[in-house]
Formats: sequence, C-alpha cells, structure tokens
Amino acid sequence: MAETPKRSGSLADFTKRALIVVLLALVTLLIASFMWQAGWGLLVIFAAVLLAVLLDGAVRLVNCFIRLRRAWALPLVVIIIPGLIGAGFFLGGARMVSQAPELGQAVQKEYRALQEMLHEHGLYPGQWLKSDDDEGDSDQMLSVGKQVWSHLGGFISVPLTIVTNIAVVVVIGVYFASNPSLYVRTVVRLWPPGKRERMLQVAAELGNALRRWFIGRLLAMIMVGVLVAIGLALLGVKLAFLLGFIAGIFTFIPYLGAVISAIPAILVGLLEGPWYALFVTILFLLAHAAESYILIPLIQERQIHIAPGYLVTAQVLGGIYAGIFGVLLAAPVLIVLTITTQMLYLQDVLHEKGRVLGQK
Repeated sequence: MAETPKRSGSLADFTKRALIVVLLALVTLLIASFMWQAGWGLLVIFAAVLLAVLLDGAVRLVNCFIRLRRAWALPLVVIIIPGLIGAGFFLGGARMVSQAPELGQAVQKEYRALQEMLHEHGLYPGQWLKSDDDEGDSDQMLSVGKQVWSHLGGFISVPLTIVTNIAVVVVIGVYFASNPSLYVRTVVRLWPPGKRERMLQVAAELGNALRRWFIGRLLAMIMVGVLVAIGLALLGVKLAFLLGFIAGIFTFIPYLGAVISAIPAILVGLLEGPWYALFVTILFLLAHAAESYILIPLIQERQIHIAPGYLVTAQVLGGIYAGIFGVLLAAPVLIVLTITTQMLYLQDVLHEKGRVLGQK
C-alpha cells in the first residue's frame, strides 16, 4: 500500500520529463524550420551586421587620427570607402575592362582544346566537335539558342535580386553602424537581467573577432593580388594585372578562393605552353604559402585562424544552402558560432577554462 504513491509519483515525474523532452524537440524543429524558410533573409541581415562591423572599425581607425563624433566620422567613412573603390577602378578599371573579353576568349579557347583532347581519347562525345559547316551542329546550336532564350527571363531577374540585396545590406548596415550600442543593448534586453552583462561581453568579443578577421582578409587580399600580378608579369603571362586582381578578390574566401582564382590563370598559362601552366601553379602555391607562413604569423595578434577542415566544410554547406552568398559568409558565420559556443557553453555551462577564438 505504501509503494503505490511512489509509483504514482514516479509515473508523474516520468510523464513530466517526457512532455518536456517532446516540447523541446518541437521547439527545436520549429526553430530549424523557421531558419530554413527564412535563411536567406537571415543571411542578408548577417551581411548587414558584418558591414556595420566593418564601418565601425573604419570609424575607430579615423578616430585614431582625427577625433570626431560618430555622427561626423561615419558619413566621412561612407564617403571615403566608395571613393577609394572608385579611384581603384578609375586607375585600373579601364585596363581590366579591356582585358576581360580577352580573358574570356582565352579560357574558352583552352576549354575547347580540352574538349578536343578528351574526344581524341574517347572520353568526350563528338557531336559538339563537328565543323562549323556541319548542318547537325548548326541545328544543335539553334536548339541551344532557343533554350537560352526561353530561360532569359530567369537570368535577368538574378541581377535585380543581387542589387536589391546589396541595397538592403548597405542601408541596414549603415543604420547599425550609426549607433551600434543601441542595437546591441536592445537585443541583450531579451535575456534575463543576470545574463545581460555576460551577453554584452559576448557581443564585444564577437565584434573584436570579426574586425580582426576583416583586417586579416584585407591584408591577405592585397598581398596575394600583388604577388600574383608581379609573378605573372615576370613570367610573361598575358593578362597579368587582371588575373592578379581576380586572385586578390577571391582570397577573401579562404582556401576555396585560392583554387577558384587559380583556374583561369592556369588556363591562360596553358595557351603559352604546359610549362607556363606549371609555373603559374607554383606561383599560386607560393603566394598562398606566403600568406599562410609569413603574413599570418606577422599579424597573429589580429588574425582569426580557423582549422581548414572546419572552414572548408562550412563553405561547402554554405554553398549548398545559399550558393556563392553562403560561401562568402561561411567564415564569419563559423567565427560567430565558435565564439558563442566557447563562451556560453564551454565556459559558462561546462566551466572549462580556455582561450576564446581570436583572443590574445
């Protein structure tokens, strides 16, 4: 008779725990479903936050030389950054624009040669390699033209979407950068009073880490772009300036960017001969080795270094989820997730002591 209440109590506790587990599972599924459905919008907002961090860092840099209020420093930064970009395109843009069609023709020519080589070895279907006078080839090209024309509307909408997203990112980013403490404290108020100070520390650490990551990426882009351009010019490879510019821009994407930017340079080197292609490959390896073993150690106090395996995995997942936009944002997203996990889970829950990513 005395054991019955205990069994009843145990059953009630078990039922309560089961309901809690089911409720947590449902909440997790709802959050995952929301993030999946609204993922693109969240990435746009995250890109705006990154722009705000960049602008805030630029404002701090301006204040190191000129003591200005944020209300004056931010407009100055917003004018200076587009001005520098415009000046760069003015000085080298005409040359890049003139070389861009030549690069496209060179890559297309090399791709055609690769098709022919594969066809000779029986590894590529022959119907695409018929002569220009062949009627079958003309009919096939006409069919391809019709397919391209039928999907033209879809391709036209892509630039409009990109322009719209960029405009949204810029507007939101400028608003965030105008008064970052206001937005940070507004978000922090969602937590209980006892946790707000800790969340402010997390937000400050995230901002510092993202600024250091931007510094490292910017220096790496300049270093790799200059080294590749000079090296290709010394090798006598055509389009050295344009290829160096492409290499510098794609260095913003760690690891994968190096592979992507090397492809057109190697194809252009193949036009000069196989040895040129080999030299171009060695040049890219040396440029990115200099980035990894010279630049990063010199700025180690400000550089955010993530294990390559984790970063490439994040880039692949980001590419699957949101295309090139996901690849571009993979590294900063991984930085945010890593630091948040280290501070809020490893330190606060498990009470482990260790250096947070990016800390000195």
